Amino acid sequence: MWLQQRQDVLDLVDEKVDIERQQLIKREFASKVQQDLWSMLGAESSGGPTSELAECVRRARAQITLADQAQGQRDTLEQQLREAKSSIVTLQGSVQTSQEAWDDWDRSWQAAVLAAGYEASVLADQVEAEIEVMQEVELLLARIRSIRSERIDTMQADLDGLASTAKSLSERVLAPRSGTT
Repeated sequence: MWLQQRQDVLDLVDEKVDIERQQLIKREFASKVQQDLWSMLGAESSGGPTSELAECVRRARAQITLADQAQGQRDTLEQQLREAKSSIVTLQGSVQTSQEAWDDWDRSWQAAVLAAGYEASVLADQVEAEIEVMQEVELLLARIRSIRSERIDTMQADLDGLASTAKSLSERVLAPRSGTT
């Protein structure tokens, strides 16, 4: 996420440079137009002062329009620059928070792997593989317990019942004999 935000900031900076370059080109153009106007007024007479004045006013209006556009672009660029600067602060905060979270997780991970008897350099994939093996063993043990309770305990109950019946029968068979002797 912070990489995307960083890229967005870099893109905004690139846009700013391009727009400033365009502004410079337009300023140079405006200066040339102004020089052309003055040279037209001073050096050429193309039909009287009224037509020159109308041309000068027309060009001045065009120049004002260009200047207004340039000012609008400048205002936009300044706003974008302010937003980029505030984004940088936010992004730096996000980076700092992310780094702190990573450091906390890393300390927790190190403590957990050491407590589990692993070396500090153990890879998470290795631990995950061993956990999966332990889970499989636990499933097999649960199955054994299930079989034991379902089958062996049932057989033992049947055997206990048969033993009880056999004992009862033997006592009935032996009871008349022990009384006659």
